[in-house]
Amino acid sequence: MNEVKKGRLAVVAMALWLAGCGGERSLPPDVPLPIGMARAKVVKVLEGDTVAVVSRNGVEQTIRLLSVDCPEADQPFGRESAQMTAELTLGRDVVITEMGRDRSQRILGEIRLADGRQLNRELVSAGACWWSRKYAPDDRTLRELEASARSNRRGLWAGKRDPMPPWEWRKRSSPDARVGP
Repeated sequence: MNEVKKGRLAVVAMALWLAGCGGERSLPPDVPLPIGMARAKVVKVLEGDTVAVVSRNGVEQTIRLLSVDCPEADQPFGRESAQMTAELTLGRDVVITEMGRDRSQRILGEIRLADGRQLNRELVSAGACWWSRKYAPDDRTLRELEASARSNRRGLWAGKRDPMPPWEWRKRSSPDARVGP
C-alpha cells in the first residue's frame, strides 16, 4: 500500500474511532495515527491536568491538558482531581493530540482514552476542574459540561461555597506565579 493510501486509511480510521461508529470505539493498535497524534502509556499523574507518558519508542514526556485547569495539589480538591485523572489513565494506553507547547516545553493537548472519551471533557463533566475561559473561550462543549457539573453539584462544586479557581490560587500563593490556566 502506498503512503497516500496509508495516510487516508489512518484518517478514516481515526474519524470512525472519534465518532464512535459501529459501537466499537477502541482504535486498533496497528492503525497509523495522523500527524500530531501519538499513542502512549500514562506512567504518572503529576496533577489533575498534567500527566507523564511514555511513547511507543520509550520517550517520556509531560502532557498538560489543554482547555482545562485543575486545582493545584495544595488547593482544596487538588488530590481528588489528581485521583480522578489517575483512575481514568494511570497505566493505560491513550492517544494524545498535540496542540502546542507551554513555557516549560510540556506538550499541550488532548488525551483520548482507549474507549474514545476525551479526558479533558470527562474531568470538566465530573467537576474535577474548570473550563479554561482564557484559553478556550469559544469551547461550548466545555462551557456546558462545567455548567452541568456546577448545577448538579458534582466534584469541586459539591461544597457550600464557590471554590477558588486555580489561577487565583496561584496568584495568591506566589506573586511570580503564572495567572492563567
